[in-house]
Amino acid sequence: MNRIYTRQSITIAVVITFVLVSFFAWYSYVNMKRARYETLQVNKTLQSLKVLENLMDDVQDIETANRGFLISANRDFLTPYDAAISNLSTDTTAILSLDGISESRKDSLKILVRLTNKKLKIAAQTEALVSKNKVDSALLLVRSGTGMEIMDSIRNLVLALETTDRKVLNSSNSSREIAATNTARLFVILSICFILLTSLIFFIIHRDLKRKEQYEARIAYLAELTERTSDAIISIDPQQIVISWNKGAHNIYGYSSEEAIGRKISELIQSSALENGDQDIQREIAIKGGIEFESNDFTKDGKSIYCHISATALRDVHGKLTGFVSVVRDITQRKLAEKLIYEFNHELAAKVKEKTEDIRKGEEKLRQVLDSAAGEFYVIDLDYRVILMSRMAEANLESVWKHVIRSGDRIIDFIPENRKEVVLESYNRAFGGETIEYETRVESGQQLRWVSIQLTPVRNEFNEITGAFVGTRDISARKNAEAGLQESESRYRTLVEQATETIVLVDERGYFIQVNEAGVRLLGYSREEVMLMSLMDILVLEPGDPPLRFEQLRTGASILSNRKVRRKDGVVIELELSTKMLSNGHFIGIGRDISERMQVQKALTESENRFRAIFNTQLNMVTLLDKDGRILEANKTALAITGYRNEDVIGRYFWEIRLWQNEEERVARVARVKEAIHRAAAGELIRYEGEICMKEGDIDVVDLSIKPIPGADGKPMLLIMEGRLITEIKKAENEVKESEAKYRSFFEYSMDGILLSSPDGAILSANPSACRMFGMTEKEIVVVGRVGLIDNEDQRIHGLLDIRKKTGYLSGEINFVRKDGTRFPGEFSSAIFKDAFGRERTSLIIRDVTERKRIEEEIRQSNKRFEMISRTTNDAIWEWDIITGKKWANENHQLLYGITIQDPVPEEYIWRSRIHPDDRQLIVSRQESTLASSKNVFISEYRFLKDNNEYVYLFDRCYIERDEAGKPVRMTGSMMDITDRKRSEEQLMESEQRLRLSMEAAKQGLYDLNIQTNEAIVNEQYALMLEYDPHDFNETNEFWLERMHPEDLPAVQKAFSEYVSGQTAEYRIEFRQLTRSGHWKWILSIGKIVEYDEQGRALRMLGTHTDINSLKSAEEELIRTQKRFQNLVENISGVYWVNDLETQQTLYISPSYETVWGRKCEDLYQNPADFIKSVHPDDLKKLVDAYHCIAEKKQFNINYRIVRPQGDVRWIAVKINVVKGVDTHRMEYGYAEDITEQRRAETDLLESNARFQIVSRATSDLVWDWNLITGQLWWNDNYYSSLGYKKTADLVDENEWYDRIHPDERERVRLNANKTFKGKSSVWRDEYRYRKADGSYLHFLDRGFIMRDPGGQAIRMIGSMIDMTPIYTVQRKIEESEMRLRTILDTDPECIKLMDEDACLLDINRAGLLMVEADNKDKILGISALQLVDGSQQKQFARMVKDAFKGKSGNLEFEMITFKGNRRWCELSVVPFLNTDKKVISALGVTKDITERKQAETAVRVSEEKYRTLVEQAADSIALYNSDGLLLDTNTSASRLLGYSREEFNGMSLSDVLLPEEIAENPVQFDVLSSGISTVKIRRMRRKDGTVVITEVRSQQLPDGRFLSVIRDMTERIKAEEELKSSYKAVRSLTAHLQNIREEERTNIAREIHDELGQQLTVLKMDVAWLNKRFQGTDEKVNQRLKDLLIMLDETVQSVRRISSQLRPSLLDDLGLTAAMEWQLGEFEKRAGIKTSFNAPNEEIPIPESSKTALFRIFQESLTNVVRHSGAKKLAVTLKESDSSLVMTITDNGKGFDPLKVAEKRTLGILGMKERTEMIGGTYEINSIPDQGTSVIVSVPVIKFADKQDSI
Repeated sequence: MNRIYTRQSITIAVVITFVLVSFFAWYSYVNMKRARYETLQVNKTLQSLKVLENLMDDVQDIETANRGFLISANRDFLTPYDAAISNLSTDTTAILSLDGISESRKDSLKILVRLTNKKLKIAAQTEALVSKNKVDSALLLVRSGTGMEIMDSIRNLVLALETTDRKVLNSSNSSREIAATNTARLFVILSICFILLTSLIFFIIHRDLKRKEQYEARIAYLAELTERTSDAIISIDPQQIVISWNKGAHNIYGYSSEEAIGRKISELIQSSALENGDQDIQREIAIKGGIEFESNDFTKDGKSIYCHISATALRDVHGKLTGFVSVVRDITQRKLAEKLIYEFNHELAAKVKEKTEDIRKGEEKLRQVLDSAAGEFYVIDLDYRVILMSRMAEANLESVWKHVIRSGDRIIDFIPENRKEVVLESYNRAFGGETIEYETRVESGQQLRWVSIQLTPVRNEFNEITGAFVGTRDISARKNAEAGLQESESRYRTLVEQATETIVLVDERGYFIQVNEAGVRLLGYSREEVMLMSLMDILVLEPGDPPLRFEQLRTGASILSNRKVRRKDGVVIELELSTKMLSNGHFIGIGRDISERMQVQKALTESENRFRAIFNTQLNMVTLLDKDGRILEANKTALAITGYRNEDVIGRYFWEIRLWQNEEERVARVARVKEAIHRAAAGELIRYEGEICMKEGDIDVVDLSIKPIPGADGKPMLLIMEGRLITEIKKAENEVKESEAKYRSFFEYSMDGILLSSPDGAILSANPSACRMFGMTEKEIVVVGRVGLIDNEDQRIHGLLDIRKKTGYLSGEINFVRKDGTRFPGEFSSAIFKDAFGRERTSLIIRDVTERKRIEEEIRQSNKRFEMISRTTNDAIWEWDIITGKKWANENHQLLYGITIQDPVPEEYIWRSRIHPDDRQLIVSRQESTLASSKNVFISEYRFLKDNNEYVYLFDRCYIERDEAGKPVRMTGSMMDITDRKRSEEQLMESEQRLRLSMEAAKQGLYDLNIQTNEAIVNEQYALMLEYDPHDFNETNEFWLERMHPEDLPAVQKAFSEYVSGQTAEYRIEFRQLTRSGHWKWILSIGKIVEYDEQGRALRMLGTHTDINSLKSAEEELIRTQKRFQNLVENISGVYWVNDLETQQTLYISPSYETVWGRKCEDLYQNPADFIKSVHPDDLKKLVDAYHCIAEKKQFNINYRIVRPQGDVRWIAVKINVVKGVDTHRMEYGYAEDITEQRRAETDLLESNARFQIVSRATSDLVWDWNLITGQLWWNDNYYSSLGYKKTADLVDENEWYDRIHPDERERVRLNANKTFKGKSSVWRDEYRYRKADGSYLHFLDRGFIMRDPGGQAIRMIGSMIDMTPIYTVQRKIEESEMRLRTILDTDPECIKLMDEDACLLDINRAGLLMVEADNKDKILGISALQLVDGSQQKQFARMVKDAFKGKSGNLEFEMITFKGNRRWCELSVVPFLNTDKKVISALGVTKDITERKQAETAVRVSEEKYRTLVEQAADSIALYNSDGLLLDTNTSASRLLGYSREEFNGMSLSDVLLPEEIAENPVQFDVLSSGISTVKIRRMRRKDGTVVITEVRSQQLPDGRFLSVIRDMTERIKAEEELKSSYKAVRSLTAHLQNIREEERTNIAREIHDELGQQLTVLKMDVAWLNKRFQGTDEKVNQRLKDLLIMLDETVQSVRRISSQLRPSLLDDLGLTAAMEWQLGEFEKRAGIKTSFNAPNEEIPIPESSKTALFRIFQESLTNVVRHSGAKKLAVTLKESDSSLVMTITDNGKGFDPLKVAEKRTLGILGMKERTEMIGGTYEINSIPDQGTSVIVSVPVIKFADKQDSI
């Protein structure tokens, strides 16, 4: 009964429990669905937030890097820029791929992507502009605000999206919390119910408790075991309700037992095994009793894991199914390792397959090369065995060596014995590394042919010689053409060079191609000069001359005409010219000079009438004396000047003429004249100056000269006395000296550069200041002229000359050029004035404003830098002038308040109102206390309300500037938004959590190496890979090295050593290992150190070995194939290519394409039709037609021309084969060879033969060609036409020539010819008389060029006979006439010339040549004398010459321009020159040089005008005063400067303009100036209006005792310098301020990482260590996982410490500067491998924190420079205190550099270190010598540290 009651009670309890559980399950299911939905929403929201955050980070990185590059132009700032751009595309893709979002949100995301792309475009534009040094343009782009507007839009849009996501996230979390709360409440209610039920039935089941004790104890044991195991043990009932859930299940799936028990298993675990339904699995378990399987499950947080599941069915004693129990093991890590190994093996197999396919294609391509190449070539190995051979080589070797040679044959077995030695020698030289090329003749079949043979060594991938490439080209056609051309050219050139006529060859443009020796002599130019000229450069075309008939010549006609040409010396000669056009478009001309004959004949008719006219037209006094001094004749000028008549002086001694005032003078004068005449009669030229008394009593100064005239015997026969009046010259010279003394000082001592010039830019003179300014002498300035001094690239100079011409005055600013090419800016003023001759002259006064411009530019750059810093920084920068109340702020500051940069800066009370109420009182009180104290820095961190009503964290730091009394006058600060720093900390924690995931558990070739003991633990596959039994294999480091290939051992040891020592970041190397079977296998080894000891030494290393043998084999075979292909095609002399005709792509083109075509191979790869651009237009259609037929033909050959980019034309021979490739594509294999030389030789041969025929017909010489072997002669047609013989045959016997030579000369000619033939000379020359057909004789000059064979024997001679008979006749007459005329003309001291009616020179004497500065008479005869006359006087000159032909005489003073461009004043007397018939045949002119007189006359006026103009135009003020300080004269600039007029200055003294205190403090030092010392001082002067001006005064004493001062206004310059100092101070303050902010931020981040994250990692490590100890020995795998986790934590801790130390070394704060530097140096030595030494005091030198940081950063930067640039092996650092200064010296022994070049570059690194040093009051010095190292010395006064401690 009791038992029944118990069952009933239990049944009731079970029913009640079932109802409650069902209700609880239903309610839990509802909440679970709701929670699952909210979880999905949370995940999506988190994903969206993460993507938005990444995108915003990328945009900010781009913005920061772009602005950093804009400020510094340092491309190192672009590293995050490039990374951000790379990440940006991924982020934008992720944004657009988000699913489950609304359409409106998608539209917002698309807008965000577009804004991001716009921002990226603007950043790219800014970066491009800065890269091109267009900083101003980049700044304009920044100032435009477009980038800031886009950035604001991005921020606002992201903020809106994040706000929406956070609302969704909060809502979902709230829903989940409510569901969890309700579940918990229901659970409590049900628990109470369960307690009540339990209490009710407690008594019922109490009696059964003892029976169940044993069972319960067992259950407890199993439960404990279940809780301790790492596997998940889960039991469920048949309805899949979880009954039990151990701790292992909690760890694997993330659900606690409370969450899991009572819920359906399908609600907790999403498994791939349940995809087909859980009923099938239950049925299988029920049937089999238990199963095992693997499943892909998902944890509570959605993470995918792989599990091994063992499931068993539970049954009661009756066999009824009561539930299931599953044991789950996490095999995720094993699966990942298996996946990685599978992917690696798959990739390896793909690479092997790819390499194998490449080898097959390479072999196929190589075979196509051999089958299609047009050249003859083959490749042999070192055993002379043929490896490869082209078809043509196979055929030609068979023809030459009479054997068929194929691949594999030893070629030396087939070489003929007579050539074996030579061939073997060339093979062996190629095997030795030489490249050999030679030409030879070989017998091929029944003919000899020329071939070019090239041998090149063939190398393998290790650069070892494995054979030789032998290429052969048939050059027979070119050789034959060259031989024919040589013979034809020899005949042509011999004929041309031997000809007496001028023979020229010109191209279609008229430029000379060839000129013979006769032509060179005729024109007077060198051959090199002529070859640079054209026909138009020498032709003289005058009105009435026949036109050049080129059109008629192009018809093939030959034209004979007379043409005038001008020689180099200017002489115009007349030629009889025969012209004909050649087939190639060139013209050949043959000319005979006929001008000499005409001139000689004319000279003979006039030479007898000249003397009388010349003598009487002299402008100077000329007297003819005998040797004793008796007057024979006096000219009209002498008689007119002295006042005597001819009969008064003829026959008297010269000293008897009264030319003195009194008796005392007479005695002295007579003695002097007698002595002079006596000396002249002895042959001496006498010249002196003296005074003479005219007949009327006037006294004049005369320049007197006496010159002897030699007779036929060479002794003096007569004397010519010439007197020139120089009275006016002497007078003018004295006036010049007086004038120059007055104004020269203004010119010489001006501080400005002064130039005098003519309007055309020719500079006449320059003062010393100009010479110093341009770095030239005055002569050099005159030579270069105005054009050489002005920067022609300066756009401001255009139109300046026109303005000056209109206004007469011009001033402004342009750039000038110094001698060394440097440019400098200058202010200038220029005026036009006229000299005494009425010629326009210009003055140019230049002031170097380089220094002023530099100051202005530095101010501009300083302001620009300040603006750029303020605009590009992300900080909000502000400035507050406390005294004036004025405020300034950048754009970021205004954005905090929601206003623009144009709006006023908010007042102080608005800033305070925006501070969070909880922070406001503290911040305001701290600010006020700081202002009231002596501190100069105020730092705070607070929350600030932005315009969008959100609070952000700001880091605010300001610098307080105080006056001398310590009162605050200005505050400058910046506010940094540090809100994102919190997010960064969260991201860092998340990153550290991800580091706990291990990827080291791969099964393929794993090893665990104990580095200290060299013992290793390896897995089974490691041993199997090397063909060892895993059970017997014991790996050690020694055994591993023993199996290593000897060639790989050094590299492996080095890689291992460098990695273990920390020099490299990873261990990854390939090497060969010896397997057990004795084969070498390639292994890829990857390792990582996972454990270090306390000293930092490596203890343990984990890694993998991967078999890459198949990959290496494929790579080696591919390299060999490619090497053979490369050696083959690159050694072929022509161009080889492969095209895929299906894809229209170029697959290969040999490098020789660039040499032949002149185009890049890369262009052809990109566009296979690129070579068409080079095809000659005339050949393009032919080539295109050939390609159109390529489908019908499998092979075709074609020759065509190409035009290379350089413009030259080349002939190409092409052979093309079309075959089907391995992939069924039609492949085009082509070979092209340059045949230009062959075609050129053939063309030149035809042209040479044509030229020879034309010249031989056109020349008047008798041309012959004599074969000395056969004794036969060939004559041209002139021989027969000139001598009257009839032509009976082309060749005649040499005896016929001998027989016609005059009998008196025949034997001499024969002997001379034979002697020449037997000698070594190549030229034969002789003169003789030759008989004509009528029996008369002509006089010939015969010349011939001898050709000899290699033995020196004369075999042939080509020459010409020149008829000299007319020349001899005319020459004798000319010599007789010229001898008589020269004797008269050369004795006259004046310029005597004969002119025709057009004033052309017919003759001129030696004195005339000297006057016109001509080298010889021949160069100037025939030219117009008007060319020597100034343009303004040419009409008068020409009229006077024409009047002479009308019988009138005349005189003229004119300015002559000599042939050398010099000018001189002359006096001309012209009379008619009559012949014996009293007919005027020419005008006789006598010219006298009166330059000195003219110069003397105008010197005074010129000097006065020149210097007065310069003084008045000077920009500086000029004052002249005496020793009493009275002002004597001033210029216009002085009036402008001080406000007084020139009249007011008169009577004033220096004391009237100098300030009294100026005179008292710095009086004028007249004594110093009188000693010859010039002074330069800065003085203050008072203007007329009372204002004070600051001036620079340069003073000195003049030769006349007066004093000169040049005064320059310095007010603007001093003001600019003050502005620059102020600007420097502001920029430096801002820079220091920003630097300190960065340092503090780095310190804060370092401390937070070290303290917070470091502590958390330490706690985590302690927990893991406790777990490891707790589970020690329970499960080996669990223990191993925990050990790996500890290693990973150690690495993470080390990384955190390293990052923290890089941001801010803790030693710097804890132990000071010395310890930090010593630690940094140690790290540097480990990282860089450079030996270091450190010397510092034992005690720390106390310095402020800011100075300590600055010195340490300079130290770090210097070490970085040593690693990057020095290449040093040693580095020494010293730190010491010297003379109240802290001195840090860093010295290396690297390669050094040139400090001057580095200074010119103005590198930012050095400038930054200098700036840091100067900010702490120190000096920075860097010394370096190339190849001797570099030293950096930083010195900081210790005494200044205390002053700067609070201000830096």
